[in-house]
Amino acid sequence: MRTTIKDAPETQNIPIIFVSARGAVQDQERGFNLGAVDYITKPYELSILRARVRTHVTLKRKSDLLEALVSLDGLTGIPNRRRFDETLNNEWRRAIREQIPLALIMADVDQFKNYNDFYGHGSGDDCLREVAQCLMEAVQRPGDLAARYGGEEFAAILPDCDKDGACYVAERFRNLVAERGIVHERSAVAQHVTISAGIATHAPTLGDLSEDLLKRADLALYHAKWNGRNQVYSGVIELMPFV
Repeated sequence: MRTTIKDAPETQNIPIIFVSARGAVQDQERGFNLGAVDYITKPYELSILRARVRTHVTLKRKSDLLEALVSLDGLTGIPNRRRFDETLNNEWRRAIREQIPLALIMADVDQFKNYNDFYGHGSGDDCLREVAQCLMEAVQRPGDLAARYGGEEFAAILPDCDKDGACYVAERFRNLVAERGIVHERSAVAQHVTISAGIATHAPTLGDLSEDLLKRADLALYHAKWNGRNQVYSGVIELMPFV
């Protein structure tokens, strides 16, 4: 059971109830050590078994709901930094196992401080919500993740995605924000809110670190802003230990 249920990511969080004729303490201890949430010995009353199943299903639903809330950004409603970090680590390991590329997009709102200072923090919050929705629209594949990285900065994790695919998503994100037409009179870039984005892609092998991909994407974002903002930078960023 351990290898087929508890070690598989798709099923490892499913509550398991043991129903067994073995009632010794050692047997029950072994069942709980294998990951069971409850242990029922035969003979048993069907009504009692059903009641326990209902109880554990209810607890699991509440646990899943709490986990989801903890992983969401309170302002924008999209995945937060914690969820981003967890997903990046998981997808990095999967990319190594399956020998596939992983793409990362880092983006932020151009001259957002000027926007906040001029329109107020309430309007700034509304702006960030709009930008977050644009990112969610741009990141469409089920396995991709769009997240608020912090402040006015956003990020996307694109598993099994090459540079061209990542550029398409980032440009779609940039265009969707521009099409919103959120007025930004204090921007030196345009009369509406814009975003800049940087892209990094890599097919990792054992020994590579996900932190280096993150650094590359962050430096690419810096290049996009340095080059004039309101653009996507996808040039190669040299950073050891990748070659």
